[in-house]
Amino acid sequence: MNSGRRIVKKLLLLMACCLVTNLAIATTIYKSTDAQGNTVFSSKPMPGAKAITINEPKTYDDPQSLNTAVEEKLAPAASATSEVQPEKKIKKATVSLTFPAVSATVWKSGGAIMVQAKIKPALTRGQSAQLTLNNSIQKTVYGPLTSGTVTFMVGDMPVGLVSATVSIIDNSDGVAKTIGKSDIVSFYVRQQRSHAIINAKK
Repeated sequence: MNSGRRIVKKLLLLMACCLVTNLAIATTIYKSTDAQGNTVFSSKPMPGAKAITINEPKTYDDPQSLNTAVEEKLAPAASATSEVQPEKKIKKATVSLTFPAVSATVWKSGGAIMVQAKIKPALTRGQSAQLTLNNSIQKTVYGPLTSGTVTFMVGDMPVGLVSATVSIIDNSDGVAKTIGKSDIVSFYVRQQRSHAIINAKK
């Protein structure tokens, strides 16, 4: 008989614990004894019942769920850093040919002929100035330069009417872009005869 009562008490206690665990708001239970001498646990107060306060059990998050939550929080930040950065703004350049002048005559005597251009701002790293004569690129000067004056020495200058222009190319980000170009300047190149040839014809 006593062993049967002990089993019943254990079962009732187990049920009460389950009730408290499943219902987080049931923090107080009541203990009483029925007419047969059995211990009864209930969430409702009964005559002669003793109130028992049960501390709310601590709960722990599953480590896997914590990892998932952290990954979800980090995901937006990671995607934000992988967004394409805005294209770097490159300042346009102003270019003007200063020598030879428009319609000027330049004599070619065997040496190199100078062509000069004024550039603002001066060439920086990753930039270059290209001299084009009669639609053909002849010379390139690379930055950085401390001065805004760029000088091209052309040894194989064509003879006759020459059309020249200077373009500024920016390749600082790996993509070549024209950021400035001068107006076309036309001038004449004449072949200067040597004194020996002139004297031979006399």
